[in-house]
Amino acid sequence: MNSCYILLIIWGLLIKEGIGCLEWISSADGRYRRHCYSFIRSPSPMNTLEADDYCRLTTGGRLAPYIDSFQYNHLLSLRPADAATTFIGTNDIALEDTWVNFDGTPIHNNGFIYTMTNYPVDQPNGGTGQNCAVINAKPGDATYIPSETQDKSCTTHSSTDMLCYNEEYTGQCLSWTSTADSKYRSHCYWLTSTPGGATDWRVTDAMTKCQCEGGQLAPVIDDLQFAFLTNLLSTISGTTGVATSAWFSTHNIKGTPANWNGDPSTASFSSTPPAGEYCFLTSTGGTQTWQPCSYTDIANINGAICYTEALAAPVPVTSNVSAMTIEERKKELTIDPKETNAFKLSKISVYEDRPTAKGIGILGIVLLGSFFAFIIVLDCQRLEQFCSRKTDPTYA
Repeated sequence: MNSCYILLIIWGLLIKEGIGCLEWISSADGRYRRHCYSFIRSPSPMNTLEADDYCRLTTGGRLAPYIDSFQYNHLLSLRPADAATTFIGTNDIALEDTWVNFDGTPIHNNGFIYTMTNYPVDQPNGGTGQNCAVINAKPGDATYIPSETQDKSCTTHSSTDMLCYNEEYTGQCLSWTSTADSKYRSHCYWLTSTPGGATDWRVTDAMTKCQCEGGQLAPVIDDLQFAFLTNLLSTISGTTGVATSAWFSTHNIKGTPANWNGDPSTASFSSTPPAGEYCFLTSTGGTQTWQPCSYTDIANINGAICYTEALAAPVPVTSNVSAMTIEERKKELTIDPKETNAFKLSKISVYEDRPTAKGIGILGIVLLGSFFAFIIVLDCQRLEQFCSRKTDPTYA
């Protein structure tokens, strides 16, 4: 790596003014996240795109996105008293005044635009010539207060200050052989919840939300897996302080517990499900409930456990492999060319019983026999002539 880059990285690591991790369930999209943020001051001014690259170099992350007002206030708390205009990873390059994040994180209902200074009177005011956002400098003034933002050019506006972030995986994975059907599974689970503005949260809404996040609503298969899931819910509740109930993929429509994805369900539920179309949910406190599958009391239920499959089968572990040297292994795996079928077939004639083939063979034998017979006859004539000269006195 270029020595200048190394110095830049070291400098960036030394001047992190504020570092803070945040774990929360967003009120905007219902996602449970864990982000670690860093305020970084570079040794020389740069533009927004260069700042995004600088975040990669110094932290391995990206410019911080805008998720919701709670997370945005956390970003503001990391800036020092002398902060210059501060880069974040938000832009409206694709569509004017529709703000998105560089890392692809969605912004619910374009909520970022309300952080703009005296929106919509003063900011944004740059049109298509200013498509990247910065947080106003400190201490600011009567108009550009330091807790608000403005649009700036992505390439010509420069600053030394930026907010970077790294996202940590919030799910938990389980690999086990189920007692329900002796099948090996490897699942990764995570919590999702109602997006901002939602008024209903049926089990079908939970299914759709899980699918949007790349998974499916989690089944309850057996006691070991169910204990793992309830512990996951309890852990998230303890971290975020959020108490809710979460839908699972288990129902009683067939008369006995089953899962929408076809997996069996042999877990020991705390109560027998009533007859009819009932679906299963559990609270963060561990309370199990069967509710009609059409149940939609969002005040009581606004969560869901999603999952995705990891490995389809366990990696076989061999413990009785004999100790062999490389030469022994090579000798064992080496094939003698003379033992191959190709070599053996090259040494034998293949039997052919077609009439045409037999005819050609007989003709060949006749021709060869005639040729040799002709030569023998000639030799006999010459031998006879030679013998005649021996007995003829004329040649004496």
